Amino acid sequence: MNLMRKAVSALGGIFLAALLIAALAPRATRGVVAAMVQVVNTSANPVPNQDVDNRGRATMELLTCDSTLDRGTLTCSPSFTVPAGQRLIMDEIDGGCVTPSTNTVFQPSLRFSEGGIGIEHTLILTPTGFGVTGNALYSINQTVRYVADSGSSFEFLTLTNDTTGFTSCAFTLTGHLISFP
Repeated sequence: MNLMRKAVSALGGIFLAALLIAALAPRATRGVVAAMVQVVNTSANPVPNQDVDNRGRATMELLTCDSTLDRGTLTCSPSFTVPAGQRLIMDEIDGGCVTPSTNTVFQPSLRFSEGGIGIEHTLILTPTGFGVTGNALYSINQTVRYVADSGSSFEFLTLTNDTTGFTSCAFTLTGHLISFP
């Protein structure tokens, strides 16, 4: 019985010691880590930082254009070029086209050049009915998430079988610019 009491007491002491070490160890570790990191931000020696990508803060229409007809191709101008030191975050593309009812508008795309490489993204242009004058109407409202570096340029392009020049389109690219080293 005496031996049993000594064994239980010894195990209880070891258990209490383990609980005490576990309770104190994290605090000691946090103190060591906190003492190792010290950031000083003075006007003479500022800490570099970069503003976070805050989509709601600086949303703007980056490219709004009306198309011109050139042999069945509607090219939207002017184009837009991302300024130096900036990165473009594209959020949404809106637009619409009007063409005489006997014609169609097809293969709309957002074309951009980045680092000398041309990239074309096909857009979804939806027929939405006929206008008051009988013209066929098309529209687009597409959420996108494209990112482009400085120097990249953009333009909209769509095709039509109208060779008379009565088809017109307008597109808007909405997004925001962020500083990028």
